[in-house]
Amino acid sequence: MKSISIYLSFILHKMDLPGPIQDFLLVFLGSSLILRGMGVLLIYVGAINVLMLFAMMFMNSSKYYKDFNLWTIGNDLTSLVCTNFNLIWTTRSNQIIEQDLISNSQQIGNHLATHFFLPF
Repeated sequence: MKSISIYLSFILHKMDLPGPIQDFLLVFLGSSLILRGMGVLLIYVGAINVLMLFAMMFMNSSKYYKDFNLWTIGNDLTSLVCTNFNLIWTTRSNQIIEQDLISNSQQIGNHLATHFFLPF
């Protein structure tokens, strides 16, 4: 950490800036380098954790198929029925909303907020 600040102070000294500006840039650049390094470290640690979870899921997958029962069929059927009702409800409400729209920009906004919301 000390070497980073020495290196930054050497670069800023060569730029021949006034004292307060040089001090501000030294503190700002030094803190941003430290924070960037901490952020990269957090991202890599999170990626390794996700990879470990995937490895655990694939290694222990054989024992989960033995516990198959009728609850899974009921859960799938219930989610399918609820999804269909939700699709019908949103389609009808979108038709009612689209009838009241006047301008083209309102239609574009409605399509972005309803039909194309999931892809974004």
